[in-house]
Amino acid sequence: MATGLHHISLIASSDKTINFYLDLGFRETSRRKRLDTTEVVLEGYGIVLEFLVDRFRPKRDRIPEPLGIRYFSIVVDDYESIVRNYTDAHRMRDVSGERYCYLWDPDGQKIEVREDMEAKRKAQES
Repeated sequence: MATGLHHISLIASSDKTINFYLDLGFRETSRRKRLDTTEVVLEGYGIVLEFLVDRFRPKRDRIPEPLGIRYFSIVVDDYESIVRNYTDAHRMRDVSGERYCYLWDPDGQKIEVREDMEAKRKAQES
C-alpha cells in the first residue's frame, strides 16, 4: 500500500525551466551531472521536483494534451505575488471563491497555482 508521494520527475530542456520553478517559490536542493543530462532537485510547498535537463528531448504539445500527468497543483500563501508576472495565466475562481490559475512552464508542462484560503483567513484575522 502506498504511504505517500516521494517526488515528481520532469524533463526540462534548459535552466530556463528550472528558473521558472524557482520563481514560483521552489528552492534548489541538489544538482549533479549524469552521463548525458543534469539532475536538478527542487523543493517547495511540501513537494519534491526532480528534473532531468536534456535539451534534445521532443517538445510537449499543449493541444491536444498528451497522455500522462495533465498538471500538478501547488497551494501558495501569496497568490497575487506568484501570478502577477504571468500575463498568459488563465485565472479562475471555484465555487468557494478560491482563486486559482493555470500556468505553463517553458517546456509546456501545465501547473495549477491555488490560493491558500486558510493562510488568507489567518492574515485577515491578524
